[in-house]
Formats: sequence, structure tokens, C-alpha cells
Amino acid sequence: MKLTLPLRLLLTKPSYKSVIPICSSFKKCPSHISEKFRAFSTNKSLLMSNERPLKLMKLPKIVQPNVILWLKNKYFEFLIRNYYDASFSQSEFLAGATQAITHVSSLISSGQFEDLEELVDPDSVEEIKRNYNRLSDKQHRDLKIMEDHIIKMFVHQIGMMFGNSGNVFVEITVVLHYNSPDDKSLKETTHEIKTAEDIIKAALEITKKVVNANYRFIKECTKGSESDWIINGVNHFSIFRNEEEEEN
Repeated sequence: MKLTLPLRLLLTKPSYKSVIPICSSFKKCPSHISEKFRAFSTNKSLLMSNERPLKLMKLPKIVQPNVILWLKNKYFEFLIRNYYDASFSQSEFLAGATQAITHVSSLISSGQFEDLEELVDPDSVEEIKRNYNRLSDKQHRDLKIMEDHIIKMFVHQIGMMFGNSGNVFVEITVVLHYNSPDDKSLKETTHEIKTAEDIIKAALEITKKVVNANYRFIKECTKGSESDWIINGVNHFSIFRNEEEEEN
């Protein structure tokens, strides 16, 4: 059924004051309050840090899903399942990747690089070790990913590589957003909130504690010479801190 408005309503000039009465209230906002919040909202010191940017490897920083890659991932999932590994699925892979990432991140966080053998590519371990030694103790703790602290985790990209000798490799990049192990619980922070400014401060503090991680896995899927998954790319970073890349 097609609905039409009466002609007089179509020709009547709308009264914006009556439609959005809240607009007039902004004029009555005391200047000292508006200036206070304006200064607070632009205070970069709450988001910036003098620490060296959190970085383990020189890799692209991936944060959000990509629709095009999502479609390609579905295609590669179908290809892998039907021609190379009938048991493969993204959900099953993520379940196993979660266990691997929490274990590997714990080893890296505590500097146990010798225990990364057969879990992480040797060249990657060397780069991780170099950058790890440049980080602060707080950043070392931030590297540890606990399963119950993971906010979001997804497969970003599935890729297949075909060698000249017929070898087939599958490479999968996983993206995580997680809370730092130093994150306070809600119970510990709510009693500190008394004013609107406290709410903003608490929100910014929580945002600062969100850490992003990219883990890249690779496995040979050539028939007759299958191998285990190994990590060949690791990076942790925060987009809410001073993360300007330093040229090395």
C-alpha cells in the first residue's frame, strides 16, 4: 500500500525548535563546563605514552575484517576441504589457534624464546627477540593473551601458495583484540566513578588497555607430506597509544 502525506504537511516549513528541542539546551551550558570537557577530550596525554611503540615484527597492522577477504576465505575454505584436508573449517582452526596463541604469547611474554622451537619460525623468533628486548616490563606483560581476556577473534585472510615442485602451502592470518592482563575488573573501577569526568577517564583507561594482535600461521598441505601448523608472523600493538613507526 502506498502512503502519501497531506499536501499541507508537505508544504509546511518544519519547526526545528519543536522537532529537536534539545538544541536550545546547549546554549545554556555553562562555559566553564563546556571548556573543561573540550580540554579534557583533546588531552592526548591520556592516550599517548612515552614508551617505545609495542611491536614484535615489522608486519602490517590489521584491526578490522575485510568483506572481500571474507568472501575469498570462504572460497579457499571450500578448496582446502575438498582437495587437501576434509576436516578443515575456519571454526575448528580458530579453536586450535586460540590454544596455540595463548601458549605462544605466554612464552614470549616471559621471554622463554628457547621454548618456541617447532612452534614459531626461527627467523621470526630472532626478530621477536630483538624487539622484545626494547620493550618495557609493562609491555612484556601486555604480550600475554589469556583466553578469557579475548574480546574478539577472527580469521582475516586465508591464502594458498603453490610451489614449482608441486608443494602446496596454506597461510592463515588471525586477528585478536584482547584486554591487557593488567586490566582492572569492573568491580575495582566503578567505586572510583563519581562525576562525568570520571566516566570519561574510566572509558579512556579501558580503551588504552585494549591490545591488538596479529598471528600468521602456515602449513604444508601437499598430499603425502602434510606438516603441522607453525607461526611465521607475530605482532602486538595498540591503536590508541603513540604507535608511530620508527624507521630501523
